[in-house]
Amino acid sequence: MANIILTNKCQRNCQYCFASKDRDRNEDFTVENFDKVVELLSTGPKLVNLLGGEPTLHKDFLSFLDKLLKKGFQVQVFTNGMLYEDRLNKLISVIDNNSITKDQLYFCVNINEKKYRSEDEDKLTKQFLKYMNGLAYPSFNVFEKDAKLDFLIDLVKEYDLDPLIKLGLGLPGGDKHLPLKDYREVGLKILEFSDKVKTNDIGIIFDCGFPLCLFTLSEVSRLNSNTLNDLMFYCGTPLDIHPDMTATNCYPLAHLHKVSLDRFDKFDDLYHYFKYTFTCGVGLYAECASCELFKKLCFGGCKGLYLKEKKEGNGQINEKQITGTWSRQ
Repeated sequence: MANIILTNKCQRNCQYCFASKDRDRNEDFTVENFDKVVELLSTGPKLVNLLGGEPTLHKDFLSFLDKLLKKGFQVQVFTNGMLYEDRLNKLISVIDNNSITKDQLYFCVNINEKKYRSEDEDKLTKQFLKYMNGLAYPSFNVFEKDAKLDFLIDLVKEYDLDPLIKLGLGLPGGDKHLPLKDYREVGLKILEFSDKVKTNDIGIIFDCGFPLCLFTLSEVSRLNSNTLNDLMFYCGTPLDIHPDMTATNCYPLAHLHKVSLDRFDKFDDLYHYFKYTFTCGVGLYAECASCELFKKLCFGGCKGLYLKEKKEGNGQINEKQITGTWSRQ
């Protein structure tokens, strides 16, 4: 699967966002470059995520989405759902005018706690959920130990959303992140939350960046008792494609290593380039080095943020950790 970063623009200023420093760069995909990327991705499995910033702010978002659906792509849009009525109605028209097959289109809607939502944001996001129903599911980033999660269950039930809740972890890189000392307390909170979603026939998806040390192994078994849960404790390093026609493994790693798309004619060539040459055998925290589960069941959080922080702090980075030769190793 590939992520297309349509724009850096966003209406919100979330404390946990590690991409906020790039928001003023005003980088948007051109129609010509988007078409080139679609042509490249058409040689692969036709799975794509649309991201930003906030992807719906791109002036050509609706035509981009329409083009992908007509070409038979399976599309997921990561959004805050803040579309005003005219824009929302046009989006609904795009959906209605395409013969959407099962699982072809989803909206992963990032929602903050009410205390962090403006009145306008709250109104627009809920309106979006009301119209999207089963095409949407909520996403939430935990960056405070006292985060309240139960409202996500209420949203799924009230708006008849797809019965999934995606949880992300506030990691170093944003203005505010969850410190390591709070991991166990948050782990217990998520464990209790998992029991609640199970009774409501809802599943939890973990975004990449969750280290296993939030839980004991017996607690992981308890989490897995909900067969709808999809948990991972490794770095997903997705393939990100940027408006400047470069690609990298995930947004944080974009500051360290990019490759031009001009080098590739097929998606498989691009995918294998990163799979077999771009490796990073480090964990986000110093404690990872002494953990017996590191690299076995857990990759120690976000590799990209680890390397980005080390580089900006003038630490030494072993280049062999982040890039090598294009061969199976």
